[in-house]
Amino acid sequence: MSGGSSRRRPRIAGVIVFVLAVGALLALVASLSLDKGSDKPVEITGAGEVQSLMGGIEEKDARLGSPNAPVTIDFFNDLQCSFCADYQKAVVPKLVADLVRPGKAALVYRHFPLGDKATELADFGALAAAKQDYEWQFVQLFFINQGAVPPVKGVNEDFLSRIGAAILEMDQGQWLSDYKKIAAGDDPAAKAVLDNDTKLEIDLRLPAEPAVVITGPGGVRKLEQQPSLEEIESAVSDVS
Repeated sequence: MSGGSSRRRPRIAGVIVFVLAVGALLALVASLSLDKGSDKPVEITGAGEVQSLMGGIEEKDARLGSPNAPVTIDFFNDLQCSFCADYQKAVVPKLVADLVRPGKAALVYRHFPLGDKATELADFGALAAAKQDYEWQFVQLFFINQGAVPPVKGVNEDFLSRIGAAILEMDQGQWLSDYKKIAAGDDPAAKAVLDNDTKLEIDLRLPAEPAVVITGPGGVRKLEQQPSLEEIESAVSDVS
């Protein structure tokens, strides 16, 4: 009997060690998953880049560029659409540098919900920035940092506040006050902007991708499905 007991003990010890190892591994995986899904403070990047790109250009509400610019580029995009962010970052800086800053064209941002994510909060943040004529800075910074949106909470007031705070010349207290009013539905002018943008998108029958409408002395050009920089510049030339 004693011999049989001595042979079983190592097996039992081995099982215990195995169970403990599995438990430790599961705890590690759970810890890593929790860390990945947690909402850590977000550090906003790209503020200097956006300031260099847009600083000194006249801005009013959703319009970036001189009111006397002969061409207007209505830019339809969705702040919380991932491929829309890639498109915005690829196209807008060149348009600003080549067309807007020299006074050849002005950009107008149009809120265009495309995906399955609710876009209202991000739109509200941009509209609050528009009250101080910084909507384009806010929009561009949001797109640059879109990938850092907290994975658990998603876009929230804290994340939007961090975007706003990165625009150094903007009054953060005023932005927050305006944002809260818009989010609460207490700003008829902001609601009218979103309603008008939605009506325009329906009237134009735009498909669910970023689009551009270019208006100038030579007519109107509607470019759908993420038009390339070259296509936009060619259309601007055609209507100028």
